[in-house]
Amino acid sequence: MAENFICVTQQILLLAAIILVGFALSKANLISAEGENAISALAMYVATPAVVISALQRPFEAILWMGLKQTALIVILTFAVMVTVTKLTIRHADIGYRSVMRFAAIFANVGFMCLPLVKALYGKTGGFYCSVVVALFNIETWTYGYALMSSVGGGKLPLKKAFLNPGVLSTLVGALLFLTSTSLPAAVDAVVDAFSPLNTPLGMIVIGCRMAHSDPRIVLKSAAVWISTIERPVVFPLLLVLALHLTGIRGVVAMVAMITTCAPAASVTTMMAVFCRHDEAAAANVVSLQTALSALTMPLLITLGQKPLM
Repeated sequence: MAENFICVTQQILLLAAIILVGFALSKANLISAEGENAISALAMYVATPAVVISALQRPFEAILWMGLKQTALIVILTFAVMVTVTKLTIRHADIGYRSVMRFAAIFANVGFMCLPLVKALYGKTGGFYCSVVVALFNIETWTYGYALMSSVGGGKLPLKKAFLNPGVLSTLVGALLFLTSTSLPAAVDAVVDAFSPLNTPLGMIVIGCRMAHSDPRIVLKSAAVWISTIERPVVFPLLLVLALHLTGIRGVVAMVAMITTCAPAASVTTMMAVFCRHDEAAAANVVSLQTALSALTMPLLITLGQKPLM
């Protein structure tokens, strides 16, 4: 148990150190808002898809295919529970602010934080299962997430973005390679391998930049922020551990589902707030608070979850 806690803590501290670099660069005005958006785009459109394709590119095995479908089912059911709970608990009077807090409670930082952490803990198999979470995250973000943030769901759902985005497309490519036991050409594979390691530092630097723009004096005064922060990285993963334990689901699949649930709010929370013209500052504040607290909550929850789930 102690060794697991130390291992997870080391990985979280590594991510925190990179976040601090982004924070310092932004505070020193070495990364502008335009530069921050460019780094985010590079991570979202190049580095994360490279990680997903790399994780899925392996010979077909029936047991892995079963695990992949099981992971998808757990993620979909967990998502439904989170949507229901946040509707009951986050009821701020201002609809824009309420939408931001619900979004932050539902959508976790799967691509930038969970992928590297899962791969560090459970190797290629963990990354393999985590890739389907990334794909579902993108679909959920551009369907329900967009409807939630576009003022009572009044906006037209961008279905093209829901299914034709880097996360889903890279998963489809990787799934095709897996199902056919095919490998990329050596030259293409070399490019994928070159970009994969950039996913973590780029994503963490963006989070650090966002934290540099937040004001903790504002975030600490909001009840909705604290409800979102308690639900996202604490309540939801604990409920999931209980449900998985009672249903007898164990192993890497269970731990991947749990880790992707106990991560802090997704960095896309801020970008979606800007896109839908909601409270960008509130989005940055809640993401920053959850990210800071995750340095404590993630090691504790992941370590505690390993005993009943492994």
